[in-house]
Amino acid sequence: MFFIMNYEALAETKKFVMPMLKINARQFKEFENLAEQKFLEAIHAHLTERHPDFLPRFPEPVQHQIVTHMVARARSTGVRWQSAIAILCDLMESIAPNLLASPHVLSQITPRPDGIETLGSDIADRRVCALHRIMPRGSWAALEQNRDDLSLYTPPEYDAAALPHRLAYALNLVLWDHIDQNNVSSWVEWGMSRAVRDGLNVREDAALATCAWGILYGQNSTQPWEDTICDPVWPARIRLQLLRARIMIDFGRRV
Repeated sequence: MFFIMNYEALAETKKFVMPMLKINARQFKEFENLAEQKFLEAIHAHLTERHPDFLPRFPEPVQHQIVTHMVARARSTGVRWQSAIAILCDLMESIAPNLLASPHVLSQITPRPDGIETLGSDIADRRVCALHRIMPRGSWAALEQNRDDLSLYTPPEYDAAALPHRLAYALNLVLWDHIDQNNVSSWVEWGMSRAVRDGLNVREDAALATCAWGILYGQNSTQPWEDTICDPVWPARIRLQLLRARIMIDFGRRV
């Protein structure tokens, strides 16, 4: 159960509560930080319960980073209710981490430009809580088809960054125990080249899988299943799914 948190009301409360209780700004900031930490823990527990094969695959520090990025993405839409943030985080994992990059989704969440709606500052929150009713039929399938898992492993401010930078950031989380900062750039370059060479670069996160392929199996790997992954007879999306499934089976890693 998540409670609605109105941050504007919280800011107004500071003006009156702080003088009454003689709480200085530093102390109030500590209270806010503690509340944020508890909220992130609640989101973490919610996602772990809803998707037990997701966060538990990562060590605790990486889990915390992923949850922090997801919450930041949710808040970038203007939502503030804890329930609305939890819904968006859930959809990021179950449908598509990059669903908030879809203009169609954003148009359903953000206020209408004609100003007809007068629900106040919580319009986005109310719309998120009603997404299951207001999204057109077939929209979820289309979003899932264009899923980009890089958005799970990078903060929102990296969305505009060049692909190599996004990949490098994501690799540090996905392959936390295999990546050396001295060679992450060379692995990114290799993974992007391999994705292009094998025709797997149908989505931006494809190179995340090919990077993991080279790091986990070796650049000169000759696994018997690799012929299928490289065979252009099969659609690129199918081959990319097979590569991810193989890595999951052999190493338990989500890429």
